[in-house]
Amino acid sequence: MNYLNRSIEINPSNEYVSVSRINTYIGCPRKYYFNYVAKAEKESYPAALIFGSAAHSVIEAVYRRIKNHEPDVIEEELKDITSAQFNKQLESAYNETEQISFPNKSGQQDAQQMKDKLINTLVTWFDHSRMPDEVLAIEGKFRAEITDPKTGEIKSRHLFGVVDAITQRQGTTILEEHKTSARKWT
Repeated sequence: MNYLNRSIEINPSNEYVSVSRINTYIGCPRKYYFNYVAKAEKESYPAALIFGSAAHSVIEAVYRRIKNHEPDVIEEELKDITSAQFNKQLESAYNETEQISFPNKSGQQDAQQMKDKLINTLVTWFDHSRMPDEVLAIEGKFRAEITDPKTGEIKSRHLFGVVDAITQRQGTTILEEHKTSARKWT
């Protein structure tokens, strides 16, 4: 079956399981409760979320241009889009709380330093990444059958997910997910 061309409602209640939710629960079930069940007001908003959300929005904008066969983004335009998206995410964070928690690391201790770091990160991504030949979907939904590895039995439940983009690169369909992380991957 070709699930890439189907519209799939992942969960009508808009509740979902994500890596962040699972890691929060594993790390601290009480924090999970306050964040996702009680939806308690936050004392502060992590600057890393502003950084990641803005990066995601910029990459989406670049991919949307490719998808719509619009002119390529140039570096100065990328910087402007990144600055605008960072400011938008920062404003949204201040609408949720009065305190933004910036890392106590050189070059990341305030909003301007974080914005500059984001601009540099995305310019590096843009300069060193080969853009897809075609973008088939942005925030693409997918469904995969779950097979028992021992018996080969196809389970009645499916795995549903959303990826940042579904692209074509040299004739191959790719599910793309872009992440920002302060820590090195193991």
